Amino acid sequence: MEDTKKKIFIVVAILVVVGIVGYLLLSNQQVKESLQPQEQQEGENMTEASEEMNEEAAKETENLIEEAQQKAQEQGTSTRNEVTWQEEGEGTSTKSKTGVRMAEGGSPIDTQTGKVVTEEGEKADNAATPGSPEAPTQSFTTSEEDLPESTVKMKITQSSIDPAEFSVSPGQAVSISVTAAGDATEIFRFDDPSLEGVAVGVAPGKTRAITFNAPTDTGDYTYYSDVANHRALGAKGVMIVE
Repeated sequence: MEDTKKKIFIVVAILVVVGIVGYLLLSNQQVKESLQPQEQQEGENMTEASEEMNEEAAKETENLIEEAQQKAQEQGTSTRNEVTWQEEGEGTSTKSKTGVRMAEGGSPIDTQTGKVVTEEGEKADNAATPGSPEAPTQSFTTSEEDLPESTVKMKITQSSIDPAEFSVSPGQAVSISVTAAGDATEIFRFDDPSLEGVAVGVAPGKTRAITFNAPTDTGDYTYYSDVANHRALGAKGVMIVE
């Protein structure tokens, strides 16, 4: 009788162990399945970004986004600097996407693709008419200290732009702040028609910022102050895409 009880106990113990192991294996599989779509989506996003950016451009863009998020957290402005929208997926499904602004009022960067986008999540058109819904949008008045460290911080006077030269990688997201450092209003613009929509107007002593994706074609892109004779006096510079 005692041997029978021992055998029953052993069988029950084995069944309990097998049940526990089976439960753990099933739970682990369910966790993997729940994570798989997210991991797959992240992989697809990285692939999408790498098609338009080289490794250096993707790295610089990711760094800019992280700096903007950190600044927003420090200032308690995360809700104002983030934007979300719905994008159609396969069939009738939709997925939520997030963008981060470098400064309040400016165009956000899609955190998954590194593209500068409109409020509706469409890729901003650098060649659009300045101020149109399709073009990159300048921010509200801000300060250099509130912007990400990677922002190219320009100071314009009637006869100069500092810095007069800076370099970026093809396709990377670029953040530029423009400060009218003299006693006149300044309008920052590019010469190249492909960057027609990248324009910033600032009153004396004020700062605004704009974010856009650099051209994918390498070369020199001249920028200048489009006010009176400021360009002729020396208010110009060059963005080098290399």
